[in-house]
This record gives sequence, structure tokens and C-alpha cells, in this order.
Amino acid sequence: MDLGLEASEVGVEVASGSTSAGTPKRMNMEPRQGRATSQVVRYVGFACGIGMILGFFEARDLWVHPFPSGLLERNVTWVIWFLAPLIDGAAACLAGVGSWLLVSTFRRKGWVPAKRFLQVHRTAFALAGPSALSMWCVCAMAGSHPASLTLKVATALLLPALGVRLGRTLPLKPLAIALGGAFSILLVGLAIFLLWPAIHFGDALAASPQVAARPNIILVTLDTVRADHLSLYGYARKTTPHLDTWAKRGVVFENAITTTSWTLPSHASIFTGLLPHQHGADWYMPLNTRRWTLAEVLASWGYETAGFTSNFVYGEAGWGLAEGFHEYEDNRDFLLHNLGTLRVGMRIIDPLYRRWVLPDSFERRSAQDMNQDILRWVEHRSRRPYFLFINYFDAHDPYLSSPADARHFGALPPGVIREARYGFEGRGTLHLPEADRQALVAGYDNSLATLDRGLAELLDMLSRLPDWENTVLVITSDHGEGLGEHGGYYHGLDLYNESVRVPLIILGRGVPHGLRIPSAVSTLDVFPTVLRFAGDQNPSRSALQNFWTPGGEPAEGDVAVISELTTQRGFRGYMPQISLRTQDWDFIQFLGGREELYRWREDAGEQNNLAALPEYRPIVAAMHARLCSLVAHSLGPWQGPEYLSALDEPGRPFLSMADSPAELASLPNIPGPRIGEVQDQFPLKAVASLRKVKVSDVDLLHSLPYQ
Repeated sequence: MDLGLEASEVGVEVASGSTSAGTPKRMNMEPRQGRATSQVVRYVGFACGIGMILGFFEARDLWVHPFPSGLLERNVTWVIWFLAPLIDGAAACLAGVGSWLLVSTFRRKGWVPAKRFLQVHRTAFALAGPSALSMWCVCAMAGSHPASLTLKVATALLLPALGVRLGRTLPLKPLAIALGGAFSILLVGLAIFLLWPAIHFGDALAASPQVAARPNIILVTLDTVRADHLSLYGYARKTTPHLDTWAKRGVVFENAITTTSWTLPSHASIFTGLLPHQHGADWYMPLNTRRWTLAEVLASWGYETAGFTSNFVYGEAGWGLAEGFHEYEDNRDFLLHNLGTLRVGMRIIDPLYRRWVLPDSFERRSAQDMNQDILRWVEHRSRRPYFLFINYFDAHDPYLSSPADARHFGALPPGVIREARYGFEGRGTLHLPEADRQALVAGYDNSLATLDRGLAELLDMLSRLPDWENTVLVITSDHGEGLGEHGGYYHGLDLYNESVRVPLIILGRGVPHGLRIPSAVSTLDVFPTVLRFAGDQNPSRSALQNFWTPGGEPAEGDVAVISELTTQRGFRGYMPQISLRTQDWDFIQFLGGREELYRWREDAGEQNNLAALPEYRPIVAAMHARLCSLVAHSLGPWQGPEYLSALDEPGRPFLSMADSPAELASLPNIPGPRIGEVQDQFPLKAVASLRKVKVSDVDLLHSLPYQ
């Protein structure tokens, strides 16, 4: 294994040992083995050092240039400066060992002559080294995260040449001291991060008497929860017994509809009271920061604000949802997420974890994981009233429940999870055998039971606190989940009932008990509802309190709920669409002119499309005209006009019609509040976030299933 010895040196050793049959050879073997061992140590140590240096540059890329590129804030925290060199150094060390074994095997077997082998690698080093360094410098100056990967690959290929050249001359003791000291510093930094609390506590300033009288407000979004799979909404399986009990203390909205069918724009609508075409958040664009969010408004009114989310893709602060929060805990505050942003974590650890441990990301956090941090914040917060936002991720695919619930409604084999995951990632129609589909449904219901237990744990803890009686709780979801009803699984694909009908429960101070509201409402209305609870002096006509206020309930003809969707690049067979739901009808308009009409109260599964029947054409025309009018008169300026492409007509884009006074005058006059009117009382902020994900990062987002 003494690759560093030239042929002449080997010849000298053999000649000197040939005068004796035994002892001289053994005496010469010991120093030769020692030299070989020290050369291996130098070789691997050199590789480790190079890996640590490259890890530092990777940390610098992630710190300076948010990845994906469109994020408003970086997706990592300070631990990346310690974690990246540590992980990349360890990976390079393993690569060095593997490279050394490979080179030694080639040399020992005589597959490549020693001198030829050395010449080839020295030539490669002379040519490729400067080229790789130049390429990396260009990428780094352009702010490209793959810049470090370029140099890593080049270095891995050149390690044999580098090791052979330096393995015999690099001082061993200084190398060991340098590597040992570097690793010690990195481990200390890692330990400090793990011991340091992830959240910060509010100041101790007391609120003014006027502010102190306002209620605490808690908003909980149950990610990926469709209403019709909750026992609270009549589902045959007892999936949410704890939530059923809590809901009796407040108001249940039986037909709450989200503004879209995936996470980011749905949460943005809840936070702003705007439709997606107004706030602009989409697959590759963060929430436009010109608009005021719930957290920003309440913070300006004296509330202390905190957010906790376990959605580790579109729930991250960089997508704009953290605007206005004094404290926003997302997954970047945790070690595993930072590990997952590294190339080693993303390309090696995560795939291996999914394949051999669980078919899920290793950084996912459960409700129980979050509850302790939430409770710790609540107990140490300031004396001001607070606005607390919580997003639970337990019901999101791949529907992995806690061990206690893993077989509660039936088993979900890992093979079915992986088969469904492949279909999810392909973004196409997935045709599962009925037995596998039922297993997937059972897994989803099991995860709902786990989520129900985690939510109950939090509410039980909060209800024991002294100020619980002065607290309002709003529980809803960002979207539902397709389970094969229209040939598709997952979400973000369509606007059918299973994708947009979600739970909505309000309880607490000033809320009646045991009331169920059958009217269709929008999660858009959470924004004015929360503001009214907080003492808004200009209460909106769309606030949900109107449903239990005498004389305030909207007239039947005023009900109009809009959902919008622009599909992600790569979704096969799906297209942009927009829907309008009234008390009786659900009308869906697709890009290209296709229309669907359902009596959603009688046909909850929306399987009987009435749009093509002659007797329903007048209703289709009236619904289309009403939808166009509501959208055209919605609050501007619009930040996401791509959401309105489903309303385009051949040769006449909808935007041109909305800009034409004559066209607007021809549309019907729709009574009721103007969509987004609550934002009108807050002036547009001067600086807008117009950062869009670069094309080079789109494929990464396309590959991530957590929306």
C-alpha cells in the first residue's frame, strides 16, 4: 500500500534485504509499514482539511445567498458555519479513505503502472485544478449555491493526485494539530447551538390599560386537513374525538372553503384577507410585503406576536409568512433542517433515510415536538396580550402517525407509501389498486388521530393558564387532500371539494357555544375576524362574527366564495383554474374554456358535472359573469395576475377586460363587501418584495412534495 514510494526506492529496499534470508527483511518492513501508515494519515487528513474548507465556502453561500433563490430571508441559522465544515470535512475524510483504497488496489494489482498512474494524476491536477478554482470563483460571485459543489466534485476527482504529491511531504504533526483544533472548535459551536434555546422571550413591558383589555388570539392551521375526514364533520371514523369536544365550546363553520389548495398562498390569504391574485404568493414568489399581515397589524396595536410552524418548505420565514412576528420559529432553528440544506444532507442523508428508515424527510417535526417550545414561549412571554400562530404538519403525506395510532384505522405499508410518493412527485394521475387506496386512506386517518392528540395536548396545557378565559382560539386548515376522488392524490392540483373544504372552529371570549353555521364561508375572512376580536374600530362586513350577531348575518345572495389555483410547472394533465361557490352552486372555470358546475350540497363528492346540460347553461353563464365581476372589482393593485389566467378568453385576456371601463360597466353589479376591502384601511408599504425563484432553483422546488 506504499503508493508514495517510487520504483527506485522499492528497488533499493529489495536489494538491501537480499543478502539475508530472514532478519534483515523484517527489520526493513517495519519502517516501510510506518511510512505507509503515516502517508495514509497525511492523505486522509489532507482530504479532510480540504473538505472543511469547502464546507466553509458552502456555509458562506447559504448565508449570503438564500437558497432557493427567491427567499426573503436565509433558510439557515448561524450553526451552518459550524455544521457545514464539520459535515463536509467528515464526508471528505470518508472520500479520502475510499480514494486511497481504490488507488492502492490499482497499484497493488498492477492494473496501472506506477509511473504512468502518477503522471496521469499530476497532469490532471495541473490542468483541472486552476480550471475548477476559476469556475468556482465565477459561480460564487454570481451567488450560485452549486458553486461549492463544483469545487467538491473537482477536488474528489483530484484527491489521488493531491494525496500522492503531498502525502510524503506534508508535516504530520502540524496537520494533526490543525485538524484536531478545527474539529474541536466546530464541535463546541455545535454544542452551544444545541444547548442554546431556539426561541427568545418577550420583554417585560406592561401594556397600556386599553391594550391589556384585548383578548389573546391563537390561530392554529392544521396542514392538509380536509373537513370530511373529521368526525367533527360527520365522518364515520372517530378521527378527532378531542377536537369534537373542544368544538362544542364554540362555533363550527360546516362549509369553510380555502382560497386555494396548497400551503403558501392559502396562508398568505389568511394572513392578509386577500385572494392569491391580490397578494401574489405562488410556487416561485414569496408573499408581497407591501401588504399588511395579521401579525404586523396586531404588533402595531400593541400585541406580542409569535409564530411556530413545522412546514419546512413553504412555511419557512423566507416565503414572507414571518412578516410582523416578534418571534417566528420555523425549522431553520433546528439542526436537522440546517443539515438538510447541505448537499451531503440533501443528496445523501435524506435519500438514505427515506429508503432505509422512514419514507419521510428526517427533519420533520410532530405536534408533540412543537408543543413544548410553544408552551415555554407562552409561559415566559411579556404581560401584553399576544397573537400566537401555530402550524401543525402531522396530517401531511406520507401520513406517518405515531406508534399509538399506526394501525388505529388500518395499516399503511411502506411499499404503498413509496408507490404513492412516486405518483405524487410525478404530478400525474395515480391509479392505485383499491386495497392500496384504502390503505392510504387509513394512513391519512391515522395521522389525523395523531394530530388530534397533539392539538388536545396543547389546548389542555393552555387552558390551565390564568389568562385562558381572555383568549380567542381559531382553528382551521390551509387546504384539504385528494385521495383518488377525481383521479388525483395529494393537493395543489385542483379546486374540488376534497381539496378546498376545510375545518373552521372559533371559540373563546365572546363566542357562543354549540353553534354550527351551514353557510359557505372563506378562510379569507379570518383576517377581518381576528381584527374585530382585537378591537378593530372599522369592523368589516365580511367578519365571521356577523354570523352570530343579531342582524349581522349576510343575506343569502351575498355569499360568494372564490378559490384560485395556478399549477406548478411539471404537473401533467392539470391547468390553472378558478372557482366560485355560492349557497347552492360550485362553478369551476379552467384555462382553455372548460367549465364545471356542481350542486355541492347534494353532491359533496362533486361527481356529477351539470355544466354541459342545456337546462343549466343559464346558471353557468350567470356564475361566470358573477365571478368575473367579483374579481374585476377586487382590491388592487394585483400582485399575482397569473392566478386569473383561467378567465382568459380567445384573443381577449381577462386583464385587458378588467382594465377597460366599458367592459367593467357591462358586468353585473354584485352586492356585498369588495374582496380585500379590509386592507384598504392600511396604506401600502413603500418597499415591495419582488424576488422570484431563479430558474436554476425551480427544479428543486418541483422535487419537494411538502406544500
